[in-house]
Parts: sequence; C-alpha cells; structure tokens
Amino acid sequence: AIDGNRSGSWKAGGQTHTPEGRKNPWWELDLGSERPIEAIVIYNRTDSPSLRDRLQGYTLTVLDADRRPVFRKTKLPAPNPFSRIEIGSDVGRQLRQAAMEAVTYIAGHERGAFRILAECVLKGNDRRTAVRALQRIDRQAWDAASARPLIDVLTAYIESIPPIRRTEAPVMDALQLAKDLTGLLPKEEAEKVRRRLGDLGVTVIVIRPVPHQMIYDRDVMYVEAGKPVEIVFENIDVMPHNLLIVQPGMLEKVGMAGELMQTEPDAYQRGFVPNLPEILFHTRLLQPRESQRLKFIAPKQPGEYPYLCTFPGHWRRMNGVMHVVPDLEAIPWEVRNPARKKADANARQFVKKWTIGDFATDLKLVSQGRNFERGKKIFTEAACVQCHRMNGEGGQVGPDLVSVSKKQAEGKMTRADLIREMLEPSFKIDEKYRTRVVLTDEGKVFSGVVVEETDKTLTLVDNPLQKGKKVVVDKESIEEEKVAPISLMPEGLLNTFTKEEILDLMAFLESAGNPEDPRFTTPAESE
Repeated sequence: AIDGNRSGSWKAGGQTHTPEGRKNPWWELDLGSERPIEAIVIYNRTDSPSLRDRLQGYTLTVLDADRRPVFRKTKLPAPNPFSRIEIGSDVGRQLRQAAMEAVTYIAGHERGAFRILAECVLKGNDRRTAVRALQRIDRQAWDAASARPLIDVLTAYIESIPPIRRTEAPVMDALQLAKDLTGLLPKEEAEKVRRRLGDLGVTVIVIRPVPHQMIYDRDVMYVEAGKPVEIVFENIDVMPHNLLIVQPGMLEKVGMAGELMQTEPDAYQRGFVPNLPEILFHTRLLQPRESQRLKFIAPKQPGEYPYLCTFPGHWRRMNGVMHVVPDLEAIPWEVRNPARKKADANARQFVKKWTIGDFATDLKLVSQGRNFERGKKIFTEAACVQCHRMNGEGGQVGPDLVSVSKKQAEGKMTRADLIREMLEPSFKIDEKYRTRVVLTDEGKVFSGVVVEETDKTLTLVDNPLQKGKKVVVDKESIEEEKVAPISLMPEGLLNTFTKEEILDLMAFLESAGNPEDPRFTTPAESE
C-alpha cells in the first residue's frame, strides 16, 4: 500500500510478490533513511484463501541504517485482509541520537565530544549518527590516538558491505570520515591507508553552506579525471541554496544568467538553474535541512571547473573551484582537504521552517504580555534593521516599518498580513522596493533595489544583508531592464527563532518600537 492502493485483488495492481518456488522468499521496503516507526500495516491478497495463506508464519524485521535488526517478530498469522503490527518508537535510542547531535554544538567541549562519539563508533552504538556527528567537530579537536582504531573499524565496516551498496549514505559517510582521519596519521602510513580507502569507493565530497554567511564551507575540491564522484550537498543554512558545476571560465556567465531568472515566473520550479550547455552538473534548489547526493563522472579533461549557487544574489560570494586532475593521489592530502570555513560560534541554530499555518491560533497573543527588549533585539538579530528603518535607525532599501502600526490603524494591514509578509516576503512587494534587474550592452547583469535614480544613472544595492555595495549603472549602457517578482528579502530569516520570539518581534513592529505600548509587560512582570 506504499502507493496508496490497498486493494487485495491482483487485478487492482496494488500487490507484489517474490518469485514462486523460492525458499525463504523476502520483500524489502527501503525508506531511504532512519525514521521513527510506530506501526506497520501488512495488506494481503484477497483473491482466495490459498493465496492469503502464503503469508502464514511470516517474519517481520526492521533494520537500522547499518542494516542491524532493531525489531523482529516471527510466526505471524497471515493477514486477513490486513494486520497492524505495533512497533513503538525506541524512545531511548532517539534520545541517545539527539544527544549525539547536540553534543557537537557545545562550545569549548569539542575534545570531550570527540571522545564520546569515537567510543560509539568503536562499539557500533548508533554508528551512523556518531559518524555524522564527528564530521561536524572542528578537526583541531580530533584525537590523534583514536585515529587508527577508528579507521580500522570504519574500514572493516565498509569492506563488509557489497560494492554495489557502497554508495549508500551510511557507507559514504563512514568512508569520508575514515579519509578525513588519515590526516592525523604519519605521512607514509596515511598514504597507504588512503590508497586502500580509495580502492573501496568513489570520491566522496561533503559540502555545506556556512550558516548566515552565504558561502560554501569549502571553496576548493579535487577529483580525478574520468572517475566517479559523489558530492553530498547538505543545506544547513536558513535560506535556499543549490550547487552547479560549470565549464572552465563560465562562472560569471552562469551566475548572471541565474540573476536574470528573477524575472521568470517559473524560476523556483526550475530551481534557478539556467538552461545553458555550460552547466555540467547541478543539484536542485535545496530548502533548509534538505540534502542531495550529486553523482557524476568527472570530466576527462583536467582543468579548473567553477561551482556556484545561482539563487539570486548568491553567486558572487557563494562559489568555488573543482580541480580535475590526472592523478588524485599526486595531490597532497592537506591540499585536497583544506580546513572548512566555520560558522560564527554565536550563530543561532535552526528552529523550524515556519509557515503561516503555524501561527493560525497564536496571533491574538501579540496583543498582550509581550517582551519589548526581546522584540527589539530580534529586530537586529533577524537582520530587519539592515534593510528597514524604525524610528530613524536602520537601512533604507526596504519600507520604513513605523508604517506597520499606521497601516493597521487605517485598516490597510491585518496581523495575518504582517506575519505573511514576514514569512513570505515575495507574496506582496511594495513597488518602490522591487528588485530591478538590468542587462548592459557589455553583457553584464546587475540587480538590486534602486536607492537613487537620476537622468543619467541608476544606483542599486544588490544585497544589504551582506553589506552589499552600491552599483552605479550608466543608463545609456542599459540594454534591457526588468522588475523581478522576487523580493530582495530572503525567505527563512525567522527559521532560527522560536514562536515566542517571533510574536515579540510582531509586537515590536505593531507598537512602532514603543516600549510603553500596552502589548508589553513591564520589565518586572517579564522577569
């Protein structure tokens, strides 16, 4: 019934079965990753009792990402017509996995976190979660004494997996960690281990955006000409990103083509990937907390192949170079694996991708009991102040937000309208602040909000969130000019804040920054 068809009739096309006459037949459903399972429902054939009884005495097994059994029930009666088997979430295991994730974010305790997670890998306790968590710890905190034992355990695990399955996520993660750990070994020993690991799988490169900085965490990667490659792109940022690999020298052409897509109504559906032959490989546009594995055969021609994010306003900062070389092992390991760029230690963590529906029953809570100081603080931390003014302070490339209270008083804006504009900035854009995209007679593309216009020039600010500089364009050089339907304000700016914090921000905006507004409690009451 995974396709929604629960009919027990063969003619309905919803059934499957293993080849007849085979001893100990089995059928498997791969969910792609570990997920909590409360129950499994098995739907049986209903054409005849004899067909139904084929399932008499069957065994149900649930495997984890490392294919170890975590649940098994045997000698089950044939479903008639279906049976529900309660699995029950393993709360203890979920808490343990959550703890493994959380321990990597505790500043100042990276070495202790490494030792804890390394022990989990060595003992095989939730190995996949531990492996992924270890990769997030700064390499300077890795324990050299643990490197070889970890490599041996990971290598034995990888070798136990049939080659056809070594591109699966748990195996690839283990392979990448083992390769990274070789940097802690003596040079000769490290080279031997790397060659052995190289024989076990394809080149795997993990790349992520650095949260809030609009850059990739690595701006170089090396692959061998004509060999298989797998790039794991994980979007751990709060805004959408993609990754395109293009032909040498084509960074600017593809980046500008991405900028022009702002004016196309189907840009989001196409993932902001231009229709150009210069683009060799690309991911889709990944939303926060999404990931994708990009598999391809590296170009046969050695060279420097740029990669970039073509979401509007990103490509000039968010780019790097894929070096295609004749012999990967000839490149020193330190060059192939530079230190990753890190997020600010004080950067806020992802909370939730908020939607309007999440606030449907909570908007009334903005009217009283709010925290003024917290709302004012979030006005700055959420980057509102970089584009918008409030009581004479802030940027000028977005509407002055003192107008919120005025619009509400005049009946031109409801509280529901306010939260929509905060969460979906492109839903309604003030004409004065629409993004202008211009193409010059030299083939250059500039985009941004117009902050000054004269008879001869147009002055744009492309990305105020990254302290974007002003660009002055001679009007006589403009060959084409369009207005983009996408707001310069990116989605996801509130995804690192809690619901209570967002409600405080709304109260701050509705009050026009007035701490005496009745929406707020007094300082004593808020403590």
